[in-house]
Amino acid sequence: MWLDQLLIELGRCEPQGQAALHFLKVRGVKVSFHDQPTAARWTLAGNIQLHPLYATGAPDAPYPLSLIVHEVRHLQQGIFTALSVYGELEAWQV
Repeated sequence: MWLDQLLIELGRCEPQGQAALHFLKVRGVKVSFHDQPTAARWTLAGNIQLHPLYATGAPDAPYPLSLIVHEVRHLQQGIFTALSVYGELEAWQV
């Protein structure tokens, strides 16, 4: 499946991709697709949802990989920081 291949490719991205993949596995974070107004989002349940548009390209494309790393950072930050301007800035800097 495309999503499985995306996660394999994420593990090949050192060091941020590997750290993000480790976090996903340890925390049992589910990555799925959901039609939404944003490219990706984290949920209060601690999961990550990507817009289905990003399932059409190559699973090693930089943008969907960066979206996962970005959303993992938000999950690591906690809800209050993740919802702040600082949290958004820091997540994009990763």
